[in-house]
Amino acid sequence: MKKNKLLFLLLPAFICGCSSDEIAFTENVAEGKISLNLDMDADVISATTVPERRSVVDIPQIDDFKLALKSNDGTLVNEWNSLSSFNQNESYKIGSYFMEAFYGDVLEEGFEKPCFYGSEEFEITEASTTQVNITCTLANTMVSVGYTDAFKGFFTDYAVSVVSSTGTKISYAKSETRAAYFVPGSIKLN
Repeated sequence: MKKNKLLFLLLPAFICGCSSDEIAFTENVAEGKISLNLDMDADVISATTVPERRSVVDIPQIDDFKLALKSNDGTLVNEWNSLSSFNQNESYKIGSYFMEAFYGDVLEEGFEKPCFYGSEEFEITEASTTQVNITCTLANTMVSVGYTDAFKGFFTDYAVSVVSSTGTKISYAKSETRAAYFVPGSIKLN
């Protein structure tokens, strides 16, 4: 009888020991947080030195930027449709990451179609918050057309077409003042 009592006393201790090891293993996943600072640089390298002929970039609101978090191997971890939907209190496993911020699509060409892009590589460490600073810049080519008063005085009607490396053709009427955005590459003017 003493052997049975001893066996019954050891059995619950064995079951509890196995159970607590399993819980400890799953609870000790090392994680950290991300504090994101998103900024935009709308400076454009201009082909003209005449200040009044320089184009102004169509600047989006910072909250309109989309975000994508990828692991070191390129696997998508999470994505957000706006900066305000990014939760800075969310935890992620420790490791190497890559965060992208973007607005627009560089492959969409035309008027009022700017594309901004920025990215940052970083490490998430255990029980800490990693500061990630991303500055987005214009990712496509911006083309605007302007005419001197002498040119306008000589010609009564005129227009310019711009053809991009993708074959997209955008026509600028003589009254067009907006800039059009193109995939970076060669541009032909007619």
